[in-house]
Amino acid sequence: MGSFLHRVGARVPHAVVCIVGTHADLCEERELEEKCLDIHRQIALQEKHDAEGLSRLAQVVDEALARDFELSSASPHAAYYGVSDKNLRRRKAHFQYLLNHRLQILSPSGKLLYFEDSPALKEHVFHNLTRLIDILNVFFQRDASLLLHKLLLETSGESEGEGESSPVMSLPTQSQDLLWATQLHHYVEGFLLHGLLPAHVIRFLLKPHIQAQQDLQLLLELLEKMGLCYCLNKPKGKPLNGSTAWYKFPCYVQNEVPHAEAWINGTNLAGQSFVAEQLQIEYSFPFTFPPGLFARYSVQINSHVVHRSDGKFQIFAYRGKVPVVVSYRPAKGVLQPDTLSIASHASLPNIWTAWQAITPLVEELNVLLQEWPGLHYTMHILCSKCLKRGSPNPHAFSGELLSQPRPEGVAEIICPKNGSEQVNVALAYPPMPTVISPCSKKNVGEKHRNQ
Repeated sequence: MGSFLHRVGARVPHAVVCIVGTHADLCEERELEEKCLDIHRQIALQEKHDAEGLSRLAQVVDEALARDFELSSASPHAAYYGVSDKNLRRRKAHFQYLLNHRLQILSPSGKLLYFEDSPALKEHVFHNLTRLIDILNVFFQRDASLLLHKLLLETSGESEGEGESSPVMSLPTQSQDLLWATQLHHYVEGFLLHGLLPAHVIRFLLKPHIQAQQDLQLLLELLEKMGLCYCLNKPKGKPLNGSTAWYKFPCYVQNEVPHAEAWINGTNLAGQSFVAEQLQIEYSFPFTFPPGLFARYSVQINSHVVHRSDGKFQIFAYRGKVPVVVSYRPAKGVLQPDTLSIASHASLPNIWTAWQAITPLVEELNVLLQEWPGLHYTMHILCSKCLKRGSPNPHAFSGELLSQPRPEGVAEIICPKNGSEQVNVALAYPPMPTVISPCSKKNVGEKHRNQ
């Protein structure tokens, strides 16, 4: 089987392979499951071994690139003796391609999970998907009494701050039991109302699946990668230095709006009015809105923002010192679309800062929407003048403008909603056309062929 997979991978690296076991009728049901898991384990071990070998080869290329070419050419014992930097880079790209595409033989089939783009997860293969589903189900339990019961069972004999491996564990008194139960009830309430859980409570919930502290960290990274939660108080790229890590599960947030939304009405956080131009990108979903998209998106953008405050349908945050608001509005009727908007504001001379703030958020959403190739949606830039007037139905410029350069020699464009009102091009075109258009050339071609 190993050589077969190698050949398939060499010939068609993007192929999906379905392993069909023979003589399955001769196995007991339990034995059948064990054999299937063992096959996937062997495949995972083989892929890991191959990937480690390729990584070592790529490292040799890196070392050759780090050496001076003339020095390398003068030493026949050096790896890649006499090979130019251009060819070394080509070789490195080839190894990287092989590394990136190895596990795509099996991952799309639903038999393995492998995240090559995650530094924290790329060294691991998740082959027991049944167990993974059990882990995910822990966080989709919305019954407070069942969650509390599970926590009480898993923490029997423990209290907050005590680990499972503590060499001395005194028997808790009745008052301590009551205090601990009250604390756990508080955590459950916070989870179901605000989506908040500290890491040590997550450890209790996942206790049957965790054998070491590294397992907990790996699972938390996996949950974040899958868009289920994000760490609320961990500084980017820095350890917590012993303080408790809190995790936010956006799908559980119940308050309708964040606590800080005053700026939307033209005031800053201190309540002082100021003159600003509003920049708002709106996605419209006339047929269906992907389930869980807003919650996953709120996790994906966490690395881009600071000082965030989450509501059920809205996120208030900052990109540096520039405010941003992400809002989801569910359809109120069959004929009305769901909408998701990304907004910021700044004075006209500084509107580039607003573009700089929202562009990465737009790109993150576009990446998520690529998972839904058959989804129909539109993207527009709402007219800043209409927004400033408080129009309930602002004009929407085509989202295609985001992928085009600003027209030469044109300072303003016209908003058709208010006669000949002029709108500065900086309010409809980004400084650089970096955002991918939602309508690909392929789809445009298909549209014309169908007309």
